[in-house]
Amino acid sequence: MMRCLVAFTSLVTIGTASADPVLRSCDRPEANARYVSLPWQEAVKVYEDGAIRFIALSTGDPACCGAHLMVLFPDAPENLEQSCYLVSADEEGKGFGTVTFKDADPTLTPNGIFTMHLKPEVHDGQTFRKSDLAIQINMNDWSVSLE
Repeated sequence: MMRCLVAFTSLVTIGTASADPVLRSCDRPEANARYVSLPWQEAVKVYEDGAIRFIALSTGDPACCGAHLMVLFPDAPENLEQSCYLVSADEEGKGFGTVTFKDADPTLTPNGIFTMHLKPEVHDGQTFRKSDLAIQINMNDWSVSLE
């Protein structure tokens, strides 16, 4: 009995380890227009004359963590193609509990670095908690990173 309890406790501890959010390609099933959160006018935020867009997605996962964030911006200033990234809660593709723009804090530095600060909910294995997320877009070379 004690061995089973130790094994179970180890599994629970492994399952609740916090992970860092990740940027992934939009070539994934959850990066789909059918998952745009509702209402749409609250799920889409546009900045820099439409060059930078953030879209809150929800796959409707009833158990946990189906919310993701889509980030769209130009490949290059002279190019009409768009770069598309999906921000998820971890490498495994788990989403956030929720992603909203209620606490959004966008900033633009004089040297062309656009940063969006958000507070998505993450699940720690037992409960949801607010986390800090910063998406940084360098408008000089149109690269993206998480800070």
